[in-house]
Order: sequence, then C-alpha cells, then structure tokens
Amino acid sequence: MLTVCEPATVNPPSKSADGVNDINISAVGTYPVRIHKDQTVSAGDLLVSNGDGTAKKQSDDIVRTKTIGKILTNVKVETYSDGSYTLPCALYCG
Repeated sequence: MLTVCEPATVNPPSKSADGVNDINISAVGTYPVRIHKDQTVSAGDLLVSNGDGTAKKQSDDIVRTKTIGKILTNVKVETYSDGSYTLPCALYCG
C-alpha cells in the first residue's frame, strides 16, 4: 500500500526522457514542502495542509494524523511567483 501525503509534498509533473509526464511523491524522509506565502514558520514547526496545495504551521506541537512533517531549516529551496516557497522538512506521512 502506498501512503501519499497532502498535495504540499507533490512536485508538479515534468517531462521525462520518454516524453511522459512524471510526478514525484514523497511520504517519509526529508523533502522540500511548499509553504503558503502568508505563513511565517521556523525550524522545528510542524506543518499541516492549507487545503490549496501548500502547507501551513500546525496550531500545536503534537504530532497528529494530519501532520505532514517538521521544518528542518529556514533556508528556502525555491520561491514561486505566487509568493509561496519550499523549505526542507522531515516528512511524517508514512
């Protein structure tokens, strides 16, 4: 059985060498997670889905079934035109 996280951990499709759209899905380990532009987060914060393909800070520090993962560092991996950005996270979706 494959466990898939919220859309916040899914990369957009890209063309592979064979011309077919591929998509990267992660459930456990470390992976960049897209954070909503209006969220201020820090290393150690837990994340949940914002419902729009991005993540937001969880309201408490208890790992729950809705928890996506924990932010590892505040160093942005990528910033998007809509203001959202990705940060390295330890995923807890598995």
